[in-house]
Amino acid sequence: MRKFGQRGTRTGGSKLATLVLCLLAASCAWTGPARAQYFGQNKVQYKRFHFQVISSPHFDVYFYEGGDSLALRVLDLAEKANLKLKVDLGHVLERKVPIILYDSHNDFQQTNVILEDIGEGTGGFTEVLRNRVVIPFPGSYEELRHVVVHELTHAFMFDMLYGGGIANAITKRGYFDIPLWFAEGLAEWESLGWDANAEMFVRDGTISGYLPPLEYGEGYLVYKQGQAAMRYLVERFGPDRLRDLMQKMKFHRSFDRAFEASLGTTTMHFNQDLNEWLKRAYWPLVADKSSPELFARRLTDHRHDRSNINLGAAISPAGDRIAYISDRKQFTTCS
Repeated sequence: MRKFGQRGTRTGGSKLATLVLCLLAASCAWTGPARAQYFGQNKVQYKRFHFQVISSPHFDVYFYEGGDSLALRVLDLAEKANLKLKVDLGHVLERKVPIILYDSHNDFQQTNVILEDIGEGTGGFTEVLRNRVVIPFPGSYEELRHVVVHELTHAFMFDMLYGGGIANAITKRGYFDIPLWFAEGLAEWESLGWDANAEMFVRDGTISGYLPPLEYGEGYLVYKQGQAAMRYLVERFGPDRLRDLMQKMKFHRSFDRAFEASLGTTTMHFNQDLNEWLKRAYWPLVADKSSPELFARRLTDHRHDRSNINLGAAISPAGDRIAYISDRKQFTTCS
């Protein structure tokens, strides 16, 4: 989110307004701020969903006709994630977490759990007021596992720190901000560990010098930068310190105070140490390399064609053509 779980709607901060959703997107492109509250009416629904529920000790999975086997898989994934998260975060769920499952992204976009319009790039979210996870089947079982663990990490965090949801935290005056980089980085770390996709983004950002300070991160990059921060934290201080940090957040009701109490450093110094660690890891990779401009021809240049998307490059079998997805002609096409 980007508001704790989203990968699809831009938030830019972790204030209360940014905590309304936790969205995880399946793509790396982010859209603009969530548009339109639907005044006086719900979103258009093209189907009638007759939900049923299957339960386990810690989760209720809601599904509709045709989703029986998928719901059983999600329930199994959730219970396995529960075993991992209660050890990693040092917390046992105090109440069941509802998981609302849709068979397709088209069905998922019709949900009335939230009022915001859901774009194509959103792959799931954790609704923070009642701590409900809402996900579609993305067409890949591995991506389904990723989304389930990512969103349940948010659900665990809400249950642990806010007593199950922001509404409960506000009424008990127990609400406090959690930085976006930490919330999303932790969810990605618990779901993926350190993967090739994170390596690619963080390496390029370090070498090119465009990684912002952690507190100013946004868009898809904040997921990967936060993931790198979790890796650095665990490798430097150990996984036990991560659990200790979560416990101290619950006690101090302040991220900054808990961070200093647990790690013995401020978030600003932690960010500086992280950047130094990344430079030592990646700058030697380019020390003896020539600039690509000297031996290759640039195919895209967003500074001149104002494109935002140039993705999915694939080389033809003969090796003489490259196909990729681009929006440099105002429309997203295959070039």
